[in-house]
Amino acid sequence: MIALVFGALWGAVARDRELLKPEVSDEEVKAILLATTPNIGLFAAAIALAVVAPRAAAIGYLVIAAVGVLRVRGDQPAAEPS
Repeated sequence: MIALVFGALWGAVARDRELLKPEVSDEEVKAILLATTPNIGLFAAAIALAVVAPRAAAIGYLVIAAVGVLRVRGDQPAAEPS
């Protein structure tokens, strides 16, 4: 549910270019929109799987979360401790 709301929120921001920094390109907007838009079919499959195999569905949700984390890119390198 949170992924759906976040995808809708980013979609609204992408449509109103005044909310973005001027240096953000159209390609970046499309890439971020694609990355934040959840795959509804995958979520529906995990919910249907939960009816017959709850543990498998839990693993499915773990995979969905892991893929979401792995697709995130950092904009700035981490600061080195001094």
